[in-house]
Amino acid sequence: MSDLESENQDIESQHSVDVKYDDTTTKLGTVEKLYGVDIDTKFQEFERLAEEHKQNKTLWDRVILDTGVRVTFKNRRYMTYMLAAFASIGGMLSGADQSLISGANVSLVDALKLTSREQSLVSSLVPLGAICGALLISPVNQLIGRRFSIMIACIAYTIGGILCAAAPSVQELYAGRFFIGVVQYCLG
Repeated sequence: MSDLESENQDIESQHSVDVKYDDTTTKLGTVEKLYGVDIDTKFQEFERLAEEHKQNKTLWDRVILDTGVRVTFKNRRYMTYMLAAFASIGGMLSGADQSLISGANVSLVDALKLTSREQSLVSSLVPLGAICGALLISPVNQLIGRRFSIMIACIAYTIGGILCAAAPSVQELYAGRFFIGVVQYCLG
């Protein structure tokens, strides 16, 4: 017998314990005796920690995860298709936004009394916001994850659209357009 085989047998013999069970000895009782652990105390501690966790929920847990709505897919391929569709919304929105603002510029000049400089700024603030958003995309995705960033982008883009639509002044329109640009490329 080699030295390695005899060493393995020594290690196995040190860790194996023959325990005879009778009516008075339970397996849990044996574990408690062998390892010096009180199983009941450990279970109580885990239950206490679970209760603390339920009470100390984050905003994300309370608002998003506790809605009771769970989306599950039997086939992961469908989930991939859905996520790809949501991810592509950013590119589609960018193109739609640029085409729509060119048509809206005609009525914005009359409604907000825009100068040609202000009219150009309204159109160019989305790409300027996109530059800022592109600088933030990697840290944001690492921080909250790609899936949640796509969900937040859809909601935030809607908020940006509402800001633009409800803007009573050109400064608020600027803020909404810049916000849309940041959201499109930072999160979406």
